[in-house]
Amino acid sequence: MISFELTDEQRLVQQTAREFADREIIPRARANDRNEHFDLELVAKLAEVGFLGSIVSEEYGGRGIDYRTYALIVEEVGRGDSSSVAKLFATEASVRSANSAIQVHGGAGYVDEYPVERYLRDARVTTLYEGTSQIQKLIIGRAVTGVNAMT
Repeated sequence: MISFELTDEQRLVQQTAREFADREIIPRARANDRNEHFDLELVAKLAEVGFLGSIVSEEYGGRGIDYRTYALIVEEVGRGDSSSVAKLFATEASVRSANSAIQVHGGAGYVDEYPVERYLRDARVTTLYEGTSQIQKLIIGRAVTGVNAMT
């Protein structure tokens, strides 16, 4: 039987990510969004606490954490920023557009002669990295309802 309870380590990672978002992300999120500023200092701080590349195996310089723990980090970090809504909308819209392009081209849309098949592949991968569409929906849902589906 699968246990959906968080381990002590997962709870600690979640708490650390929540505190980081409250202390570092939330105070700057609005200004960064308004000024269209990519905050390199914040990225450096994310790296310092081990949240960048955390899912990469230790052999390659990451922390080698499991996907569930990674989802907890993404959810807590994303809570402090409206980027989840933008990412979800943009990635899902690009997949819908690429699917429509495939439909227009019919069978030819799947062959290498036309770039349409690559557009679908490229659009689809954007729904996976940096927090899957499902994780983005959880983040948005928690922001709207206050209910955390991960715990």
